[in-house]
Amino acid sequence: MKTLAQHTRKAARTLAAASGAQRSQALTALIDQLSEHETAILAANERDVAEAESGGLDAPLLARLRLTSSKLAGLREGLNQLIE
Repeated sequence: MKTLAQHTRKAARTLAAASGAQRSQALTALIDQLSEHETAILAANERDVAEAESGGLDAPLLARLRLTSSKLAGLREGLNQLIE
């Protein structure tokens, strides 16, 4: 998890220093990846939610953790708005 956080911080710094066109290209690539891998993302999330549920995570937190196709569509739409 620590390595993931380090990579995320580095990517955020890189994105902040990028030109507008480069940021748009990166966001478009992210949108494409979310669409292409939606089934796998939702399946992995389902496993995460099941594990959290068996670990006793409270219902409100489980609801926040749970992804749906409509939540992913909303994420893609939000990313599109950042591009515009």
